[in-house]
Amino acid sequence: MAAREYSSFKDALAEPEKVRRIYISGGTSRTVIPDMRQFLALEELTLMGKLEHVKRFPDLSACTKLRLLTITGTGITKIAPGLGALVRLEEINLVGHRKLTSLPDDMTELSRLKSLYIDNNRLASLPARIGDLKALQELVAYNNALRNLPPSLYRLPKLHWLEVQCNKLTRPPVALLKMKKLRHLQTDFPEVSLY
Repeated sequence: MAAREYSSFKDALAEPEKVRRIYISGGTSRTVIPDMRQFLALEELTLMGKLEHVKRFPDLSACTKLRLLTITGTGITKIAPGLGALVRLEEINLVGHRKLTSLPDDMTELSRLKSLYIDNNRLASLPARIGDLKALQELVAYNNALRNLPPSLYRLPKLHWLEVQCNKLTRPPVALLKMKKLRHLQTDFPEVSLY
């Protein structure tokens, strides 16, 4: 059966149990983010564009089938705990949030997460237990406010792509060079970079 496309949220809300993908591209302050808890079959969510007026991270607690999450360019300042309950997530794109300074610790419970793109935020640190993300292959965290990298990061067994340049790292993270799978590494330290 071919996927059905809805031309408006009004139509989609008539049968929310059938909605698998939501794509909202903002552009005006009138762009409204619907209550995501009603989309129980949701697998992909994309909110992008000029969404600075969006101040709250959407409640995704009922979206247990979510595999791909992309939210860019909002005015959110924090992500409420609960992201770790979305156990099917494989890719997260949280990019360009000028006021986002931290990630929830429960994010490290996402055992299927392969790609994490968190560049162009104001993150002061990464979750201490980021090394628990055993499936993580790509981590892009450039242009933040990171002062150090948590030791658990060095234990990620599948990480092959890492970008941490344009942060506030005070010393070269030389332990990264001991990671066997790492093939692409960008830092502000030429001696600790691989291309």
